This record gives sequence, C-alpha cells and structure tokens, in this order.
Amino acid sequence: MIDTKKLWIPLALGVAVVGWMLASAVRETGWDALRAAELQSGWGWALGLTVLTILARVGANMARLRLISGGRLRWRQAGELIGIWEFSSAITPGIVGGGAVGVWAMTREGLSAGRGTSIVVATALLDQAFFLVAVPIVIGSLQGAAFPDASGWMIGNGGLQSMFWLAWALTMVITLATVVGITSGPRLLHRSVSWLFGWRLLTRWHRKAVKFAIDTTSSASEIRRLPLRIWLKAAGWTLVSWLARFATLAGVMGLVLAPLRSLDGTLLLGRQLVLWVIMLVSPTPGSSGVAEWGLNGFFGEMGGPTALALTALGWRTATSFIFLVGGLLVVPGWQKRLARAQEK
Repeated sequence: MIDTKKLWIPLALGVAVVGWMLASAVRETGWDALRAAELQSGWGWALGLTVLTILARVGANMARLRLISGGRLRWRQAGELIGIWEFSSAITPGIVGGGAVGVWAMTREGLSAGRGTSIVVATALLDQAFFLVAVPIVIGSLQGAAFPDASGWMIGNGGLQSMFWLAWALTMVITLATVVGITSGPRLLHRSVSWLFGWRLLTRWHRKAVKFAIDTTSSASEIRRLPLRIWLKAAGWTLVSWLARFATLAGVMGLVLAPLRSLDGTLLLGRQLVLWVIMLVSPTPGSSGVAEWGLNGFFGEMGGPTALALTALGWRTATSFIFLVGGLLVVPGWQKRLARAQEK
C-alpha cells in the first residue's frame, strides 16, 4: 500500500524546476547572480519561525486526529499516522491526496474501516471549511492584490481569477452536498456528485468524487455522533495547521529573499490561497514542479531570480520534501511495531 520508491519522482521534479530557475538566473545576470545570494538580516528568527511552523502543523494535525478518533489513537499512533498520511500526499497528485492510505493505515491500527473513513471525511470537511471561510476574508481585504499579474501567462489575468473563483464555488457545492449527505440525504449526495462530475470539464475526477460520496454516506452515522465541542476544537486545530503551513513560506523568505519584518503576512496568505488551488489540480505527485513554478510566478516581484529559486527550494523542502524523508523514517518503524503487536 505504501510505495516508498515513488518518492524520487516529486524530488526529481522539484529539483529540476529549481535548477531551471537557477540556470535562467545565470543566463540573465551571469554567475554573479549566484555569488550575490546571501542570508537576510534576522535570518536566525526566520529559521526559528520555519522550524516552529513545521512543528505546529504536525502537532495540530496530530491533535485533530486524536480528537476526531475519540481518543482511540495515542499520541505516538497519531504521529505515525500523520507521517504516513503526509508521505502519501507528497507522492500523489493533489486531487488524489493521501486519504485512502490514511484509512488503510488506521485500520491497521485497529480502527474499523467505517471509523477510519469517517475521520478522513471529517478532516476533509474541516479543511474545506477553512478554505471557504478564509478566501472571502483574506482575498476581500486585499482587493485584488492576492492575484499576481498573469497577463503574460497563457490563461491571462481573467483566466486565473475565473479558475480560482470557480474552484472556490465548486468547493462550496461539494461541502454543502457532503453536509447534506451526512445529515439527511445520502442518496441525494451520491446522485448530485455523479451529476456534477459528469460535466466534461470534471470527468477526469468523476471516479474519485463518486468514491468520496460513497465513503461519506457509509460513514455518515459515525460522523453524526461527533459532538459539537469536538467539531469546534478540531476546527481550532485545523486553523492552526493551515496558518502554520502558510506561515512556513514567510520563514523561508526571511532567510534568503527579504527581511522577515518587511514581509506582508496578509499578502502572503492571500496569494498562497490562490496558489493552493493551482497546486490542488496539479497532475504531478505532491504538486512538484508546478508548486515551484507557481511560487516564481506569484512572488516574482519580491526578489531576484536566484533568491526566488532558493526560496522555492527551501519552501518545498519545509512543506513537502521533509515529509518524504519523514515517511522513510516512520514507515519501517511503524510496520515493525505492528508486526510485534500481532506476534503477542
């Protein structure tokens, strides 16, 4: 179920794009562009922030997993499951994610398939809710500044904004349909998803969407049993997790691109929300290649090409590649622990 050999694909794609960015910088300004790269003032604080955001993201996801599982998972189990889940997400396209592996891993920990599926569905709902709420607040406050100048891109400024708002609206529809399916209409959810993803533009995700609808309806009773206080606490940890994920870029930028104190946190959050949509529909594993290219396009005005390339490498290392390495460390120990438990 967990193919560790696939980790080389996202690594190779990401490093290739960063290499292309560095080569472009050398062609434009010569080798002086590389020699001019240096750490920014206050880089120690930026490094500390980067490490803190990684720990906060993992810790919040662990706490959320324990909450939704009703405390059936110990901290060690939650940590190993998050490591496996993140590793799987890093080697699969964004639209696929690591949910299926997460369910499988939780059944290996002794949870029922229905319980594992309900946990995955609940976390998906919470993540979607964050996106739906954050977008109008952050994007609205920036008044268009969240979108980079895409006039030179194939889709143009209008195409980029249309694609983003279409994705936001689609997320709204899916979230509402899921809530309806859980609370009162499982059959309606299945039919609605089948109809929606029968559209020509969405047919490539039809099978995954229908499977998600089936999983949702089959685990509806488990999700309905979660008390309101659990949902509220889990929503809080979801907020911490996503803010930590987005704040990681600020920490990496503070190392090589610009002093930490000069960065506009709201702008970074807004543009990452837009970039996240592009990464979500990326066909590459872990959005590798697309993410690095996107960072260059979304934040190109903030620094030179060399600093941007180094920022892209640091950002992807802190948000994705580190979980590839973590998966290599976690999976063998996890499998040995389960094997020992079965022998007893």
